[in-house]
Amino acid sequence: MEQTYSYHSKPLSNTITGN
Repeated sequence: MEQTYSYHSKPLSNTITGN
């Protein structure tokens, strides 16, 4: 679920890396 959270908090680029 972290990926979904990051998607809203950070740009797609960061979502791919998982940061």
